[in-house]
Amino acid sequence: MPPTGDGFHKAAITLGEGDKSKTASVTYGRNVITYQSDDNGNVSGAASATVGSKIEFTVTPSANYTIDAITVKDADNQNVTRTGNAFTMPEKNVTVSATFKAIAYTVTVNGAKATVKDNTPNPVTFKRRYSAFGLNKLFRL
Repeated sequence: MPPTGDGFHKAAITLGEGDKSKTASVTYGRNVITYQSDDNGNVSGAASATVGSKIEFTVTPSANYTIDAITVKDADNQNVTRTGNAFTMPEKNVTVSATFKAIAYTVTVNGAKATVKDNTPNPVTFKRRYSAFGLNKLFRL
């Protein structure tokens, strides 16, 4: 049976005759998944899926950015439950959105050691070295 204008297949079956007949109908097909992000990263994944499918998507921040928020909403703007970067496809089209924020750095200098912390869980520690003349102090990994 060819899909209807909305991309879904619709089928009906009738069992029995007359007033004892029962009709069951079903709609099946693929729902559309749209991905949106700001200019500081990207979100991507499958373009469509069948109802009940587990959908995994990828969120990639640009350099010097981290993920701020991820939302998954259906066509009625209702939240779709997600676990990490995955959700179960509901009976409606879905939009996955991601926003990103700049990584803020804090540099703490304590004697011969400098620690750079950002708003991610991994601080970086630098050690001081001296130039050949001992006049310029530089920091490096």
